Amino acid sequence: MFLLDSNVFMNASRLYYAPDIAPTFWEWLGNEHEKGNIASIVRVREEIDDGEAGHLTTWAASLPRTFWIKPGADTFPSLSQLSTWTMDPARQYSRAARDQFLRVADYYLVAQAHAADHTVVTFEKAEPHAKKRVAIPDACMAMGVAYSEPFGIYRRLGLRFAQRSLELRWATYLTTCRLDVMTEPFLAGRLSPQHHGCRSASSSRWRAQYGSRGTNACPPSTGTNPPDTSGRSWRRR
Repeated sequence: MFLLDSNVFMNASRLYYAPDIAPTFWEWLGNEHEKGNIASIVRVREEIDDGEAGHLTTWAASLPRTFWIKPGADTFPSLSQLSTWTMDPARQYSRAARDQFLRVADYYLVAQAHAADHTVVTFEKAEPHAKKRVAIPDACMAMGVAYSEPFGIYRRLGLRFAQRSLELRWATYLTTCRLDVMTEPFLAGRLSPQHHGCRSASSSRWRAQYGSRGTNACPPSTGTNPPDTSGRSWRRR
């Protein structure tokens, strides 16, 4: 199982998988948990709840309790072992860095992954010479715990957005142009793409891409072109 660090959720929500852009990502996380592939820990949930109220806190509250794993009796030896490693005078960390690490979710995340032979998923990178903080990857390596960055795990588990993205692009295009597919003449095939300034090699290639209902789908007034599924760009003259 993959245990996700708090920065995986927070970065996704703030940066690239915001709920209004990629709602299926958050559904996918829940589905992967049901399959036994993804989870996190209670301490990570607490860090999320301590943040600004919004989509992420609401989403976290909607998940089953099993998503947020509590440390059990089998975790105590791992917590003790990781604490001993952290406080070892041979380590280069400052006292403040040691104390901070043992207070936050990172400590429990690594220990719980160690106890149950899980993989930690985090955006953090190893910092073997750092003195002011204990990085998760360094603690993982010391404990023999596997860790990974998130996108490699997403690919491994088969996360895909392609088809939904194409459907969304078509819906956005039609909405932007205020088209009625039942009445607009250029969607009924009465006008050619060239009438609307589309630069295309042939109308047959257009039909192959967009089908019979989209053979002539460039409106004369908006300057907006339909989504290109071939990787080529459709431009107005």
